[in-house]
Amino acid sequence: MGLPHSAHAAVVLFMTLTGFILSILIVFSGPFVPGIWFVRTESAGQFTTFGVYGTCNETACTRRRGGYEVSGEAVANRAMTGPMVMPGLHSRATLHTAGIGERRAGSASGREPSYSPRRDGGYSRSLVTRSLVKAPVVLIGFTTWIISVVGWSIVLRASHIEGGSGKLGPAIWMGLASVLASLIAMVLGVPTDAGPGTVDMNPPSMLQPEAGRMAGAALAPRDGYWHYKHTTRIVEE
Repeated sequence: MGLPHSAHAAVVLFMTLTGFILSILIVFSGPFVPGIWFVRTESAGQFTTFGVYGTCNETACTRRRGGYEVSGEAVANRAMTGPMVMPGLHSRATLHTAGIGERRAGSASGREPSYSPRRDGGYSRSLVTRSLVKAPVVLIGFTTWIISVVGWSIVLRASHIEGGSGKLGPAIWMGLASVLASLIAMVLGVPTDAGPGTVDMNPPSMLQPEAGRMAGAALAPRDGYWHYKHTTRIVEE
């Protein structure tokens, strides 16, 4: 027996958004957000942190550019730093499969939005009713993470060879968490439809009391439309 429909949808939505947000944070790591970095090296009392678009030290950050090169205390070339923008592809793929911004997806598929109460498809589909995270999305994220681990491990080793020290940073583990969140969303899959609701089209009339109820006795509150029809008098001029 699986999760209840609402819990299933909430978990998948949470995991999808978690993977997306983590991917975005990685893309905008140092020097945009100096506190998020892949590797931190230290030599002669000076440290350097490596992000997607450049490096930062204790006093300043380099100019932001994709595919940068660093030599000296640690070696990083364009062939290695360039692919670090790939988490952006993972986040974009997650966003696409989640259906954000894809307003025509529901009508193109010919499938009714499960969460939309209107047949005109105001939302095209809910965030959690499309194929949220598919295998290619997880594959992109996992490939990106492997490339980052291998590439930045080379930078870390170069720093150790030159007599410095270093360690992997939070961006590495945020990448792993993003992949795992996407994987969980893929395994759980799209929640099954909750099914259509029921509407009482013939509510009891105030003039025809229910069985066992005296005429004129107060009835239990009902929906707003029923209350409007039985308490509002329309005066025609």
